[in-house]
Amino acid sequence: DVGQFIRAYLMYQKKVRNNQKLLDYDEIVNFSEARKLKFNLRDLKQYVSLAVSFDSDVCTKLAFIVNSRMAYGLAKGYGALRKLNPKSRKEFNVFLNEIDALKWINSKE
Repeated sequence: DVGQFIRAYLMYQKKVRNNQKLLDYDEIVNFSEARKLKFNLRDLKQYVSLAVSFDSDVCTKLAFIVNSRMAYGLAKGYGALRKLNPKSRKEFNVFLNEIDALKWINSKE
């Protein structure tokens, strides 16, 4: 459920991302074990707005790892909406495995 997902995201922000030492670190979020994320466009827009509100002034990378076409499409939609938000400070990409995500995160591109 979307509410549970948002609560988990807020907990992550509180525990990890609010740590000043970690503000300029890149992130990999592995959704490959997630089951049945049912986001509609309104939910996705709400999540993007929330996520962008936590972006710092430092530009970092954010990679999502997914395991299905549906999840890939949802993640690409998230990326498109994030890119349209002028407050977004993250370079975003979607991958089907950890190796490719790690290669991208560690690249100088």
